[in-house]
Amino acid sequence: MEDERGLEFEHPVAVDFLTADEYSERTRIDEAELSDEDRRFIEEGAAPLRALGLVPEDFDPVESENELADTATLAYYDPFTDRVTVRGTEMTVDLRVTLAHELVHALQDQHFDIENVWGDPEVTSEELAGFTALVEGDAVRIESAYVDSLPDDELDAYIDTAEQIYDAAQEELGSVPGVLVAVGAAPYALGPSLVELIAAEGGNRAVDDAFDEPPATTEHMVDPRSYFASEPAREVATPELPSGGEQVGETDSLGALELFLVLSERIDPLVALSAADGWGGDTFVVYEAAGQTCIDLAVEGDTAGDTDEIRQALDAWAAAGPAGAASVRTEGTEGGVVLSACEPDGGAEPSDLALDALTLPAVRAGIMGGFGAGASDVDDAFAIGDCFVRAMPLEQLVEANESAEPPAEVSAAIDEALEECAGG
Repeated sequence: MEDERGLEFEHPVAVDFLTADEYSERTRIDEAELSDEDRRFIEEGAAPLRALGLVPEDFDPVESENELADTATLAYYDPFTDRVTVRGTEMTVDLRVTLAHELVHALQDQHFDIENVWGDPEVTSEELAGFTALVEGDAVRIESAYVDSLPDDELDAYIDTAEQIYDAAQEELGSVPGVLVAVGAAPYALGPSLVELIAAEGGNRAVDDAFDEPPATTEHMVDPRSYFASEPAREVATPELPSGGEQVGETDSLGALELFLVLSERIDPLVALSAADGWGGDTFVVYEAAGQTCIDLAVEGDTAGDTDEIRQALDAWAAAGPAGAASVRTEGTEGGVVLSACEPDGGAEPSDLALDALTLPAVRAGIMGGFGAGASDVDDAFAIGDCFVRAMPLEQLVEANESAEPPAEVSAAIDEALEECAGG
């Protein structure tokens, strides 16, 4: 890890090797131990999902959080205790790969004090998401280099085990709303390509510098061009609380990533991606009115044309949902868009639509990195990547992304699309 990352450990790293049951006990929340304040905080965090009709009526946010913390992870590094916790007690090849990832986090913390960001209450949700993409993208980059260094027999064993773990996790996470799974997966799906683009022209030194000026919005994850252009989020006025409405939680920002994922639950994900690419900023307020959980979301694009594209996407999203549950209006002198939505009766059945849609920006960024793009030619590489994801059916992209060896017809379609988009 030191050789590949170009950093030296300043002190040893403690690792706790736990059985599966021990790991579950450590990562899961015991509902019996939650205070009233804890419960309120968790419910407030789930309120936007309810208002947008993204979760079923009987959605249990604590259980979903437990599934994501336990089933969806193999290990974690805690920057507040400087310890790694791993699910596993035998030093198998897959456990070594897991350790490789977590040891990068320990290196990051020893050199860049990542706990200062993760523990700062003043950091916005967008800033936290962008920083997490950098942290996880860097770790996945070095983890992948470790995997590439494995002898053939160990590599085969690792791939087989990784596929089994992935399939089991997918099955166990089936009850968790896809949007939540996609949000949790985004730093691992989008972060590595962004970090590869950062490292393309400056190597590890450029990645080190990025910890001083990290990605600050989820747009930087979805559209890497915005990171290299240092595009900040626009300040958008918070919608006024409707008469009779009682605010739930604090005002916050949805961000380009969640806007994309929310739209993808109901409309063409390519239309959703175009809308997210033009995101400039947003803010929302959640409230209770007439016994319903509702949300007012104000969004502005980078340009007037982008704002109009976002408006059209939100109109289509509202029209595709339950009748009368959502509406879109223009507000303010800048012509911003405001979506008003209330929790529909019965909520929504969990789906994988958002998780599948996440493949689009992930593959697009991966194509950019695959062409060796860096800050100087990121626009040209983006054009190739964007062309590619629009030339390939989403089903084939998902199949190729989830398989070590895609079927022959999918591989042929990939080659044809790359030739077309890269100009031969």
